[in-house]
Amino acid sequence: GISGSSWFFFSGLIVIALFSKEAAALGMLYLAIGDPIASAVGVKFGRIKLPGGKSLEGSLALTLICCVAGSLLLGLRFGYTPVAAFGVATLTAVAAAFAEWLPLNKKMDDNFTVPLISSAAAAGAMLLAGVV
Repeated sequence: GISGSSWFFFSGLIVIALFSKEAAALGMLYLAIGDPIASAVGVKFGRIKLPGGKSLEGSLALTLICCVAGSLLLGLRFGYTPVAAFGVATLTAVAAAFAEWLPLNKKMDDNFTVPLISSAAAAGAMLLAGVV
């Protein structure tokens, strides 16, 4: 099969081609930090299993770390107001958590779905927040 790093590479190309810098950066950031945090927390503390074998605890950890990191990225790098940064980051972090365990296809890796779904959610959240 295709390796996780190959899925990551292909998803990176797609989000860079399709989305704004901010949306693409969030999608890639959320995979880079959210996925390993979700895995570590899920392995160590995961007790409540979600469909597909992921844990609720890992998904919540992914959501929290992505919300914080996304808020910082949008505020410090892209100049968003704190409210806009937090709102966009939160909506996008929830989408990332959903994408991380989403069993769209047994052959589709979360290294592909997380950046794509997160970036699409970010683009939508940015429209809602009126920052694009």
